[in-house]
Amino acid sequence: MKLQLLSLLVLLVPSISAENGVFYAQVYRDGVDVVSNPELISRHVEAVAARHELSRRTVEDEELQVGGGKFSANVYNFENFQYSVDITLGTPAQNFRVALDTGSSLLWIPSDRCTSQICRTRNRYRSGASSTFKATDKTLRLQYVKGDAKARVSYDTLYFAGAKIENQGFGEAEAIGDDFSGARFDGIIGIGYPSIGYGIKPPINTLIDSGGLKDPMFGIYISNAQNRNSPVGEIVLGGYNTQKFKGDIKWLPVLRKAFWETDLSAFKVGNFALDVQGLTAVFDTGSSFIIMPEDTYTDFVSQFPGASHDDGTDYVDCSTVNSGPDLTLDFGGVALKLSARDYVMQLGRNTCILAVSGNSRVTGEVILGDTFLRRYYTIYNFGDNTIGVASAV
Repeated sequence: MKLQLLSLLVLLVPSISAENGVFYAQVYRDGVDVVSNPELISRHVEAVAARHELSRRTVEDEELQVGGGKFSANVYNFENFQYSVDITLGTPAQNFRVALDTGSSLLWIPSDRCTSQICRTRNRYRSGASSTFKATDKTLRLQYVKGDAKARVSYDTLYFAGAKIENQGFGEAEAIGDDFSGARFDGIIGIGYPSIGYGIKPPINTLIDSGGLKDPMFGIYISNAQNRNSPVGEIVLGGYNTQKFKGDIKWLPVLRKAFWETDLSAFKVGNFALDVQGLTAVFDTGSSFIIMPEDTYTDFVSQFPGASHDDGTDYVDCSTVNSGPDLTLDFGGVALKLSARDYVMQLGRNTCILAVSGNSRVTGEVILGDTFLRRYYTIYNFGDNTIGVASAV
């Protein structure tokens, strides 16, 4: 796929180019300082674990259909912690920045009726200002670690990656818990399977079912670029961008239509093999770290004898960036590596942490968050239920 890069004139409003029916928007990182709050890190890990725990209890299988176009959009990076895209809802359009999340399947946005303190610092959806808004009497309660997000189910016109999606269902949040107090995004756009979408079809599946995509897939590229004037990634709807990876694509089978989940055969820290029997791997852009069961993580961190634990975070000497062991993950015969530069995160001049964590809520899976996904271009194919992986450029 050949793409022409155009300059972004305003950071919060992506410039869109069209080439043979392909929509592309340049990608920039939000300009902020590096994360230095261990409590925020711990809270994020706990929230991701809780989300997975809840979703696994609510899975309902749903068949998918194949659909005709290709679209792409900005991905923004907040402190290597949050990757987000710009969308609009309503007529006339209302602008929002939402976290890009392959680990969930619901689009939700704060409502102008939201009474939570956190909503005061967010862009809020004004249903009364949209001529295409449709109300329902349905409500949702999304359970998180520190308070629920209570939302009303609404429908409106969505623009995502330049694609127009009419009558898209979403959660219009009227109360939001403290889990999102450190977030720089307005809401979340989930792009997992419909079975974990609380009965609301995810936007990408609305496009697929309407025949709006060339192929029933999407590709994601994210980087750890620190310069706010540099592109940091993109999502392509209906295909993938061959300029963002090198080498062959390895295709991994999805185990079931819920998470983007595949078999995890082995996980080595240097030459030390973790016990991953019975564990699967879940590809999740909504998670900043690799997160695993606590027992597995205890074995993992034992391979870093100088690590010190504090408030849910393991600190290592920053020299580990150059001397730490490789991580090797095997997916049914497909072996992929991470170097220490991939999984050691620098928080300050002399402070480094492992971008890997353990949590008691995580059972039966290893969550592969952005620590892993920055290294590999990933393709998510609803058509044959596979995940494509190739080395990112």
